[in-house]
Amino acid sequence: MRVEFFQKALSLFLPKTCVICDQAGSVLCVPCSASIRLNLQSRCSQCFLPFVSSPLNHLCTDCSSTHPSFDQHISLVTFDHRTSKWIYDLKYQSKFWIEEIFYEALQQIDIPFQIDVIVPIPLHRTKLKQRGFNQSQRLGLVVSQVLDRPMNLNLVSRLRKTESQTGLSRSERMQNVKNAFECSQKQRIPESVVLIDDVYTTGSTLNEAARVLKQAGVQRVYALTFALREKL
Repeated sequence: MRVEFFQKALSLFLPKTCVICDQAGSVLCVPCSASIRLNLQSRCSQCFLPFVSSPLNHLCTDCSSTHPSFDQHISLVTFDHRTSKWIYDLKYQSKFWIEEIFYEALQQIDIPFQIDVIVPIPLHRTKLKQRGFNQSQRLGLVVSQVLDRPMNLNLVSRLRKTESQTGLSRSERMQNVKNAFECSQKQRIPESVVLIDDVYTTGSTLNEAARVLKQAGVQRVYALTFALREKL
């Protein structure tokens, strides 16, 4: 019932035509939905990026050597000129219809992990005040409705304002978010958590948030993103 109400409420704010081809009827028609869906074959079982060489125990070379703090990541659509525009419109134009696409995409996959709590990647308070909302929190609300799991906005906080990751190299991204998060000592520590973010590029932000959660005692940390950038 909660999911049905959520979907009906969200539909009041949606475009009446496909956002790619302008076909009338839905925010994203079936052919266009297929065109942005990720190929699920030959992907690393941890970071979800496609293999560029022979896998080692179903892991890519990077995950085999760096051992990310998150246990598994999945993403829903490919990051291209269309989906990047949607994310930009969400973050900087407050166009929330992307949430319906996220909702529909979640309905079409089997989430491969069981979790206790949903945790959106937090914004620093100055950026949150400037933007007025956290896009990861809005996506997290959709996940909460679909999975019927609670969202905790107080478990992880961002300690400092980091610069945008856009344009940074892999090593620069890792350094940029190093020690940027903190896990609250006042919250009950769940056994399993799924982190929510809009885009996965190198996984640096998710990895750092997962690291502090594991350090605080969380046993399993998963990650779920809307779009996957397959090349930096």
